[in-house]
Amino acid sequence: MIIRKPIRPLLALAAAALLAGACTVQLDGTSLVPTPVPPARTGTETTVPTDPPPVTPTATIEGATTAPIDWFGFPYLDDSALDYEVLPGWESLGLDGSVVFLSFSEIGQSVVVFDFETGHFAPVFVAPENTWVLSASLNPEHSDLLLSYAPVPPEGQTQYGYTDLYRLDPDGSLTPLLERVEEIEAFFSAFYSNSGREVYYSWFVGDDTVDFGFRYHIGRLDAASGEAAIVVEDGFWQAVSADDERLAYVTLNPSAGFDDPAELRVVPSTGGDHLTVLDPESFPTIDAPIFSPDGRYLYFSAVSEAPPPLSWLDRLFGVIPASAHNVPSDWWRADLETGEASQVSQLFDQGMYGDFSPDGDRLAFISATGLWIMNLDGSGLVQVLASQAFYGNLEWVR
Repeated sequence: MIIRKPIRPLLALAAAALLAGACTVQLDGTSLVPTPVPPARTGTETTVPTDPPPVTPTATIEGATTAPIDWFGFPYLDDSALDYEVLPGWESLGLDGSVVFLSFSEIGQSVVVFDFETGHFAPVFVAPENTWVLSASLNPEHSDLLLSYAPVPPEGQTQYGYTDLYRLDPDGSLTPLLERVEEIEAFFSAFYSNSGREVYYSWFVGDDTVDFGFRYHIGRLDAASGEAAIVVEDGFWQAVSADDERLAYVTLNPSAGFDDPAELRVVPSTGGDHLTVLDPESFPTIDAPIFSPDGRYLYFSAVSEAPPPLSWLDRLFGVIPASAHNVPSDWWRADLETGEASQVSQLFDQGMYGDFSPDGDRLAFISATGLWIMNLDGSGLVQVLASQAFYGNLEWVR
């Protein structure tokens, strides 16, 4: 059985991607200006100020088991507003676990889950009106979801989407973990380390000492103590290896030009000397790096070798291909032992963000066209969901 939902183009999806790091603009070398790290502040628990939609029956894929009523204690909510189509062909792969990512619909932004064992697709969190959510990460203990979340602003103020870090418990309570202290500031692309002891996040902050007026840093938060520290300055799109020992990221120089390439680097997860993985002249636009389960390869999204040309409308409005996230791109991988890079997929898609299966045999990823599955070498590519509404990060959990 194929489940179909109405699929609509969503202009708000582009806005959601902007702060999430979709605009990788490269700007040239200047001395780093130390930027103070805002203190971690925790507050009292609050409850999401809207009643969640009721759980409604959802059709399941033919031959699949009945969908459970919750996902690690998070209740499945009404899926009727989601824009998607479940496609055939993936059921025979025998996939385990589920993937969690973000989706936009007429009711706003949602944290959504697709269960490979049941074929069930539904939200587990729907952001209240006039709030904003940019990433979601499940605690390895399955106890809570880490959200990059902007709550309802004070009365009379505009919602700019500057996100703090919150913990969402299955009962719907939200607890702030790291809150903004500057007017122009956001914490986003946050995720738990594989051990669950740390949280890694990108930090956007205004800085009038640099040419571009803002900077991106990568921070690490001790989940137990709440202490925050900057690991990498002038970088974002961070990812950690399976053993939590290495950190991959993309540079963003706040005083360079639009045409200057970014660099894909690897450093110890606590900071230190970096290794430049690729020749930046060969890969000037890259993002969304992830380590392979064995740690040998670094997968990343990069502009395809022969991307389609810009349309006349793009040229009219001066579209600048500044990121692999917003121009036709594909998956590549770099061998960290040999330094060789090779193209893995040939999709010419956009907005790619992925994660590996718990057994390490496949890669799942979302894009501007939906949810996909492929083998590590790019073979066996299967589309699972068709949608133009997915964004943010993706995690494959069991």
